[in-house]
Amino acid sequence: MTELVLQAQKGDRAAFQQLYQMYQHEARAVALVLLPSDQVAQAVQETFLFVWKKLPQLEEPERFLGWLSLLVLKICDGHEPITTSQDELKALREALQALSLRDRNLLILGEFGGLEVRDLSYATLLPPKAVVALLPLARKRLEEKLGGGCSLVEVRVGR
Repeated sequence: MTELVLQAQKGDRAAFQQLYQMYQHEARAVALVLLPSDQVAQAVQETFLFVWKKLPQLEEPERFLGWLSLLVLKICDGHEPITTSQDELKALREALQALSLRDRNLLILGEFGGLEVRDLSYATLLPPKAVVALLPLARKRLEEKLGGGCSLVEVRVGR
């Protein structure tokens, strides 16, 4: 992956296309938690357009996935407020919004985006040991916010 990022940083469109193919699903997974489904494709497209423009500025190519995930969060933050008719997703989104930004980002990127600790550390600017310690606490706080409505496990499995 690092080699593809380096090639894409030099303007290699084929390498960038491969990165897109490899990571579009992770970007969609993060966006789906934050946005109504009819806005996800546009947010992912905007994210990858931004990535193409800013990729030469990425100083650590091995951190591409963490950087991409952080950009998805920022792009989604600029979209319309979340409205949905699906009760479980609505409850999850409301519960996530009630959490601190740190907990919300850890959960969205870690639980739904599937980032490993190293990439999660990069995206959240937290040391890896802090990520390992804080993620279970964030998970617990989310479960408390969800109450009896639905569990994080149920929502993840149903995505």
